Amino acid sequence: MYDAHQLYQESEILSAEPLKLVEILYRTGIDALGRARRALASGDVEERGRAVQKTCDVLVELLSSLNQQAGELATNLARLYDYILVKVVDGHARASDASFAEAERLMMTLYEAWHTLTLQESSQTTLAPAQPEPVSCSG
Repeated sequence: MYDAHQLYQESEILSAEPLKLVEILYRTGIDALGRARRALASGDVEERGRAVQKTCDVLVELLSSLNQQAGELATNLARLYDYILVKVVDGHARASDASFAEAERLMMTLYEAWHTLTLQESSQTTLAPAQPEPVSCSG
């Protein structure tokens, strides 16, 4: 059964533009890392495993959504996503909050940059002058 929060999230995802979808993925990964860190602190290995799996799913989705035609940018993002993935797995395997914290910090940096990009894109779209409709002068 869906609760109001789940319905809101589903609606947000289904109506999101591609840039916004990436922002949602970053936010989801950050939230999952926060859950992993809290679960580590409380000793809840099962919840930590679920949160780590969610984070890994997000990183795999981010990797698969890269436009390989973007060249060096895509290559560098892929390397960064791989590095974050290694930190997440290491954090889980070694019960290392430091690894989780580094992964979370990197995801937060990416989120902030992407959020700024989506805001700029949104403001450019909103501020762009509307194209006038053609007017016919024939009677």
